[in-house]
Amino acid sequence: MPILKVFAPRAAWAQTAKGLPGAWRLVATYPAFVVVEAQATTALALATRLPTEDITEQYRLPGDVGVAPSRGTHHHLVQFIGPVKQAWLKAVAACGATLRESLGDFSYVVKANAATMRKVAALDFVRTSGHWPHPARVSPTLQAECAHDNGTTPHLHALTLEVFDAKDLPAVAQAVRAMGLTVQAAAPGARTLTLQVPFPGPRPLAQIIQSLSAIHGVRWVREKVLARKRNDVARRLMGTHHTVSAPRGMQLTGLGEVIGVCDTGLDGGRVDDMHPDFAGRVKFIKSYPIAASWAPWVHNVGDDDGAADVDSGHGTHVAGSVLGNGAASRGRALRGLAHEAQLVFQAVEQRVQWKPHIPSPDRDQPYALAGIPDDLETLLHDAYRQGARIHSNSWGGGAPGEYDDQCRRLDDYVWRHKSFCVLVAAGNDGSDGNADGRIDATSVESPGTAKNCITVGASESQRAAFGDTTYGAWWPNSFPVAPFRRDALADNPRQVVAFSSRGPTADQRPKPDVVAPGTFILSTRSRRLPEGSTGWAPHANNPLYFHLGGTSMATPLAAGAVALLRQALRQHHGIKQPSAALLKALLMAGAKRLPSSSSVGGADALIDNEQGAGLINLDRSLQRVLVAAHGRGLRTGQLSTRRFEVPDSAKHKTIRVVMAYSDAPGERLVNNLNLLVQDPAETRHLGRGSGAPPSDADAGVMVLDQTHNVEIVQARAKPGTWTLTVAASNVPEGPQDFALAVVLV
Repeated sequence: MPILKVFAPRAAWAQTAKGLPGAWRLVATYPAFVVVEAQATTALALATRLPTEDITEQYRLPGDVGVAPSRGTHHHLVQFIGPVKQAWLKAVAACGATLRESLGDFSYVVKANAATMRKVAALDFVRTSGHWPHPARVSPTLQAECAHDNGTTPHLHALTLEVFDAKDLPAVAQAVRAMGLTVQAAAPGARTLTLQVPFPGPRPLAQIIQSLSAIHGVRWVREKVLARKRNDVARRLMGTHHTVSAPRGMQLTGLGEVIGVCDTGLDGGRVDDMHPDFAGRVKFIKSYPIAASWAPWVHNVGDDDGAADVDSGHGTHVAGSVLGNGAASRGRALRGLAHEAQLVFQAVEQRVQWKPHIPSPDRDQPYALAGIPDDLETLLHDAYRQGARIHSNSWGGGAPGEYDDQCRRLDDYVWRHKSFCVLVAAGNDGSDGNADGRIDATSVESPGTAKNCITVGASESQRAAFGDTTYGAWWPNSFPVAPFRRDALADNPRQVVAFSSRGPTADQRPKPDVVAPGTFILSTRSRRLPEGSTGWAPHANNPLYFHLGGTSMATPLAAGAVALLRQALRQHHGIKQPSAALLKALLMAGAKRLPSSSSVGGADALIDNEQGAGLINLDRSLQRVLVAAHGRGLRTGQLSTRRFEVPDSAKHKTIRVVMAYSDAPGERLVNNLNLLVQDPAETRHLGRGSGAPPSDADAGVMVLDQTHNVEIVQARAKPGTWTLTVAASNVPEGPQDFALAVVLV
């Protein structure tokens, strides 16, 4: 029988239940709703009387549970009868089980022995339990690789093992060495080990992976990957006239903001001898040595060649887009959005000595982003301690769509530091690989697949001088047919860049979140580059600037925009510590939808896997705000309600409502909040995290989002009183706070 969530306090439910036809059973009660198992006819009758959601599909398990060995402690899945209550978790712990983490929906991982699990299984609110299967602990990409591995093709297998508890790392490392494998690095904060599988290995790769997943304490096994870069007009395209340029506008400059940038290097690497566009505003600069986890690939682990930007100029260019003040340009015309902000720069590119077995093209590149710490929190916390509350990252790598240990560390840090806003480039792996004239799905990579960051894709710039530069000419294998083969890179600012990576993530969240211009972006050039280093194109009259492109270039433009949003919230809205969630909500609320070729949602989509919510537009985000607010923390079953007024002058406009929150770390949504909006005519609108508005939004049966920590409602702006309700549908790791932004678009 279907399992339903019926939105009604218990008293209202009791009155409704008296006249229900057919059989039903009350499963659990909460402050704002009840969970009921009912026959189909009863479910239909309920839907005509009260807001009702079918949650039957939320009882799926991530893998088939089995029976654990009778001796010793093991990791088990416990599935509850409904949305998780804190009292239930306390009762499980009282049985003697160690609570590990939520796996989303109504499941939890615990560590326990057989006797304890018998007690847990006997609890009346436990639906099912069993041993967490070992195959569920191996990344799908690695599983696929094992399936095609015949043991004859040399391949460097550097693996990452993630454990539940840092205390387990020594025992896990010992078990790994006993298998004949080499442990190259340990990151206790990240709870990870990096290890190397030799070729030829002691056993076939599939057997090695199976044995690793069975080591007690191992939570996840995946292949270790190497991070790589995400290779004056843009300001206009991002809607900055009223907020930045107009004489009577808000005149936002980033003053008072501190922005962290992690990238290759910055000009000469010295605060006392800096590119004119940054002089006097570099608060902190640090170079990070080659991380221990790079031992499988390079000879010189631990080396540090300093913070100078001597190879591609990538980091200097990125920093200029964020906050360069244009001092070296005529009339200071070539300046970033947040040109009075301070900079915290973290240089992670190092000259590496590749080992001979490394396949090309890596071996042909003398520099790599080898300084990114094995524990990403090291990077984030260094910037946070220096006062940065915005952090821009134009790098990434990994299996497309997957959520890895870097995503987990990013999400965990923002979950614990709610005011720290992290931006990540979506990547440049968009391509028409099957030559069907459409860009393929699922190419966004870690850490852009994290939940609590703002993932930035690229839209085209508008530069007539490069009208003869086409996607097919530069990347013929990626764009072999029309319409992209002969399409210019910078002639249509209403188009998403063809190479910009697309979502969704493995758990079907849309990515990117927004887009910003990313082709032929003109910004600062490192003075340490050789004379012939011109990037995508030189500046005709000034060697201190040049053009580059990619989501790498879109991301710092977005970071500069976020700095202006943060400044405005502090100075004009009285919010002293804007959360990352509020900045994300406001940015997405004002974004302008571009024409989409996505098959998900089509022209009516509110958010999709090409452009997210659309192209950043600061004027809309800041000039038409009706609500910009934080919401109190909620636990399972609680509601938060807020009302606001839409003036008569807005009756011909459209209203966009965005709820966003920083979720607890995990591959899937852990805490599920839902947005419900009621207009003055009492029409109900449901928040969605992807696709078009549901066709049954005004019908009795509710279709609430179960996947995303960002939900959007868009509707005609009817004058009068509107009601926003945030429902805590399932909050195992609470309380969960949130942010709301309402904008006229």
